Amino acid sequence: SSKRMMRLPHFDVRLEPLATLGESLALVRRVVTGSGRPGAGFDVAEYELEHIFLNELDARGRLGRIELFSPNHLAAAVVRLYERYAEAIPEGPERARAEAMVRTLRALLGPLDPGLWAAALAPDVESVDHRPLATWSARGPDTMLEHFRSLGDVAADVAISVDEVLALERDALLVRRTHGGTDRRGGGEYERVFLALAAAGVDGRCAHLEWFDIDREAEALARFAALTSGVAPEPPVRRRVRPNAASAKMATVDEAFDRRDIDAMGALLSPTHGEGDHRTGAAWDGEGVLDS
Repeated sequence: SSKRMMRLPHFDVRLEPLATLGESLALVRRVVTGSGRPGAGFDVAEYELEHIFLNELDARGRLGRIELFSPNHLAAAVVRLYERYAEAIPEGPERARAEAMVRTLRALLGPLDPGLWAAALAPDVESVDHRPLATWSARGPDTMLEHFRSLGDVAADVAISVDEVLALERDALLVRRTHGGTDRRGGGEYERVFLALAAAGVDGRCAHLEWFDIDREAEALARFAALTSGVAPEPPVRRRVRPNAASAKMATVDEAFDRRDIDAMGALLSPTHGEGDHRTGAAWDGEGVLDS
């Protein structure tokens, strides 16, 4: 089996934990850079591959499941993280609340759809806009939905992406987003980047939204802490990612990968290990992963 790794040219792996939920789930950005090599059939140039991995451990702490996402599909990866978290909770009120959180995030992080937002907002939802114009400050779902409808009146091709996760907990998350579109009157394109904080109420619907300029990360993280743990982050401010068993296991797998030790990698996989690629629809079992 060692011949499988011996064939590879020089490459490096860089891991960046993005978020964790519970002990068995971790969202990780993995970047692989390679030197390339000439080949008999074709040459491979220097390259860099970036993926978002959702890693899930089995009951014995082995790597049981990996799902791959494109870097520009971070929103889908975050929703899937919450979805897998909810599916692992036994039937009961906690699972129902977690499932409601999934529906809320599908609305908040997906395409701009006032109908989905209406179902995702709590009756007492409050929006606080800390940016200079404070145009998105509002109280109550009706006022917030009117904001979204008016946005559709003045802009076309509206798209709001998730570019970075700054903090994530069971009932709240803080992300950097980019809002772009086309002005209906003048036809010009526009783009705005901002930080968005969302926190769910007791029923899993969104009860609190806050908006910040991108240079106010420290303030946004402090507000996130106040709404969740109540403990402010210590400087220097960084992304808040709580280490767990899943993030530690992924680091162990990639250490073996970096050593070209495929036998050690195989020992870390569950017998029922599987990987699914949301970019292509491809799927592999454990042996297929090692071959790849």
